[in-house]
Amino acid sequence: HVLVVLLEFCASHMKNESSHLEMFRCIVPEGKRTRLLPVWKMAGFGLGFVPTLVGGSRALYVTVEAVETFVEEHFREQIVRLKWEKRCPNLVRLLEHC
Repeated sequence: HVLVVLLEFCASHMKNESSHLEMFRCIVPEGKRTRLLPVWKMAGFGLGFVPTLVGGSRALYVTVEAVETFVEEHFREQIVRLKWEKRCPNLVRLLEHC
């Protein structure tokens, strides 16, 4: 039962993150996109897999919460800066949505 819940959580989280990535692809011009996306994807997988392997499902949930908290703070900082500079309104809306 724990494995089923864990797999459902992973699938849901992956779907959510994939939709965010697609939204960013729609508004960030191709020349301004990172070339490191494959590295970030592998790092993200490892950051979830290793704690789960070592500490079980609780470790995965704690890790995801820590990463999401970091990302939300980073997005907030970007939103404040972009609004202050009156730049990139579409990106601001996307960051607020994510």
